[in-house]
Amino acid sequence: MSAPGGMRRLIALMLAATLMLLPLSAQAGLTARFIDVGQGDSCLITCDGESMLVDGGTADSSSKLVALLGELGIDSLRYMINTHPHDDHVGGLCGPLSVVGVDAVYANTTDYDLNRFAVFKRIAADKGLAIGTLAAGDELRLGGASISVLAPISALEDMNDNSLVLMVRYGATLLLLMGDAGAAEEQALMEAGAELDADLIKVGHHGAGSSSGAEFLEQVSPAWAVISVGADNDFGHPHADTLARLYAAGARVLRTDESGTITVQSDGRTLEVTTERAAGTAAAEDYYIGNVRTHKFHRPDCGTLPAEKNRVTLDTREQALSEGYSPCGNCRP
Repeated sequence: MSAPGGMRRLIALMLAATLMLLPLSAQAGLTARFIDVGQGDSCLITCDGESMLVDGGTADSSSKLVALLGELGIDSLRYMINTHPHDDHVGGLCGPLSVVGVDAVYANTTDYDLNRFAVFKRIAADKGLAIGTLAAGDELRLGGASISVLAPISALEDMNDNSLVLMVRYGATLLLLMGDAGAAEEQALMEAGAELDADLIKVGHHGAGSSSGAEFLEQVSPAWAVISVGADNDFGHPHADTLARLYAAGARVLRTDESGTITVQSDGRTLEVTTERAAGTAAAEDYYIGNVRTHKFHRPDCGTLPAEKNRVTLDTREQALSEGYSPCGNCRP
């Protein structure tokens, strides 16, 4: 099991004080790179000489992923995993699948013949690879790490909510990869009694407002939250309410649109989190949370935020004051 949430947050604060740029070639027992692929998802995990690629962003990211694998000297992958067949997750996998060796390819479904997933299936077939499907209860090994498939548990209406949800365990450290899971899949995980406690969460659906519910985040209790998202995207990701819930859960939030590729290294006991660019996290002062009952307004990371039903998002301090809200005496916004 990982350390309790309070201890993980203390570790996170200590690590945050030393956040710095890291060459991509740096190695650790386990290294997870949340690659900046714009408005999409891609994570390369290496452990004890074995590697797996989870999602690849859009087709435009193929060349970047191929170049990264070459830079790292990775000419074969133990696993290539597509969490679900939307283009912003599968498109960029086509390039690496074409040029490097892959032992096994997995997805949440093979019954999908549209867009880039159809290309992905054709390339796999040309290489003699049968795409396997994963579901809750399946287990994989990557060097000394274990990968537990937590979801999908059952078929849900929205393809996003059928995303593969993976828990990567290395020693005492835990990384939770949510794909594009939203509220329905989060609820299914909680109802199934899944072990969700994790040191880091790759936030579901690029930080959409329908993902990362408060009750779900309470069970995860992450010290770190990584959002894979494109700058100035058309979807408004990440949503201000989602950011507020992440801050309220005590997570240190990093975004690929601000920090570039985010690298997480584990020695089996603690995580070291570093960034490609020194942009850092979005400042808590970028927006505020108002309490519609008390008419106080708070920083998003305030320890005395109101219940979800009593919250309103305020874009600026000036807006809060003009609408009759007064500053919280605790966080002093």
